[in-house]
Amino acid sequence: MTTYMLHGFGSSAAAFRAAWSDSCSLQDETVFLDGFEKDRLTQQLRWFPFTARQEQLADYVIKCADRLERVLGAKHHGASELRFVGHSQGGMLAMELACRGILPISQVVCFGAYMPCSTALRHTPPVAVGSIILYSSGKDEFIHRSDVTATVAYLSRLGVKAISDRVASSLPHAFGSEWLNEENFREVSYV
Repeated sequence: MTTYMLHGFGSSAAAFRAAWSDSCSLQDETVFLDGFEKDRLTQQLRWFPFTARQEQLADYVIKCADRLERVLGAKHHGASELRFVGHSQGGMLAMELACRGILPISQVVCFGAYMPCSTALRHTPPVAVGSIILYSSGKDEFIHRSDVTATVAYLSRLGVKAISDRVASSLPHAFGSEWLNEENFREVSYV
């Protein structure tokens, strides 16, 4: 299985890899991808522009997913299952790709991410992804728990059977090895 690692805004494939390399052993078929563009002001890598407007953010995620799907679709047409792991923008992108059902994605793991505008059903149920795991923090200054909860509800409406919502009480948004320590998280129950 190939695992694609998608970093967040202001990070890079190398920085994301370093956080993982310090904490866990990586599989041979793990590919760290760099965002498609640089922010004009900061010159930092990103997948798409940052905006607080949810409709605009959803549009950016959709357009970026179109582009990544074209790149990866040609490589993985008829291939074995894929796994996507993403932080922030990378997590948003991973969930969007999984919900489309075009790439053979079996699992998505997201850190500090949600699906923007997850109130309107944009995808066609049932979504075939095996599982989606969401890690979030009550102290995240960019990703609010209410957005993560709305994402879980959206994924449920799409028919995703295995959704795990894990929350930490006090991690900052920036990705680091503390996001990889399961002891920092508790499972949220929606029963």
